[in-house]
Amino acid sequence: VTSSKDKMKMKESLTASKPDWAEQPKQMFPADLLDASSGDSLALTKPLMVVDNTEFHGAGTWFKPTTLVGLLKLLKEFGGPVGGGYKIVVGNTEVGIETRFKNSVYPRLIYPGESIDSIFQFSATPEKVVFGGCTPLSFIQHECERLSKSDSAYARTLMPVHDMLRWFASTQIRNVA
Repeated sequence: VTSSKDKMKMKESLTASKPDWAEQPKQMFPADLLDASSGDSLALTKPLMVVDNTEFHGAGTWFKPTTLVGLLKLLKEFGGPVGGGYKIVVGNTEVGIETRFKNSVYPRLIYPGESIDSIFQFSATPEKVVFGGCTPLSFIQHECERLSKSDSAYARTLMPVHDMLRWFASTQIRNVA
């Protein structure tokens, strides 16, 4: 058991041996950033477009198009994914594995926003069922169950999809997959 006197002595010994520990933030950051009125500090208060750099785990620059046209423009601008031009990320599970364990490097990562209805959709008519390529699997599973219970015409097609997804990964994975 340590007494309060021992704790005080320990604190004094730590602060006495390294008198500059309280000044570390001032040494680590440039003076311009510490001064709230500087131009550099004011620039940091604006929203950022580029999220990451390529130094950390092979991460790249993230893009989030909000329209299908914007997504297609990015795909055309960066070339094909085979040459390493970009990676479309929805869910991010595999990208984490690829960058950490396979040492893959993606200079550009594209996350299509949920505002792009045509790729985040689920619609069903008696003639067809449409799943958007980026629709979360858990949403598809819930909609299949809901429609199967409300209309028997969908049960033959949608209940097998629901049952198959129940065995695919965990709920946490299905929420983002």
